Amino acid sequence: MRFFAPAEAAPEDYELPAPEPGAAVIQEVVATPTPSPEPTATPVSEIDLVGEWEGYWEMFSASGDWNEMDTLRWDCWAEIDQEDELYLWDVDLDKDIGLASLMLERDETEIRISEGWFMNSSSGFDQWRVKLQEDDEGLLLTLRGSYVSGGGDYSFSIYLRPTNE
Repeated sequence: MRFFAPAEAAPEDYELPAPEPGAAVIQEVVATPTPSPEPTATPVSEIDLVGEWEGYWEMFSASGDWNEMDTLRWDCWAEIDQEDELYLWDVDLDKDIGLASLMLERDETEIRISEGWFMNSSSGFDQWRVKLQEDDEGLLLTLRGSYVSGGGDYSFSIYLRPTNE
């Protein structure tokens, strides 16, 4: 017969049962593994975003004048400066013809857009969703929002990664 010490901490007055007469006593102690502490994520406010970024933006749920471009995707470039201003432009157009200029506002856990313009519109940033995450390929900055004009509207997503140059 084998006897085992309990895996959980035993009360101080705990005693193992007595072995049967003539039986060999083998005691196994099972250690309860201590869970590893969760890795502490770097606060969003401390992540270095400065530099050049590349990616694409896509349009969906388009209506009106934008209907023909529904589900299309375009490559884009972005720069983020020391003041957290993100400037975005289409790779097929001159950098001076920007798609967006956005002021990012960061705290410990999230990024928001405080002001700027997208496609010549300077409103609706409180409706945008901004997410910064890290995956196997590195940082991924995702911006989602919608654009409304007199001729129609659309929703869009922008996906950017640092160029690491």
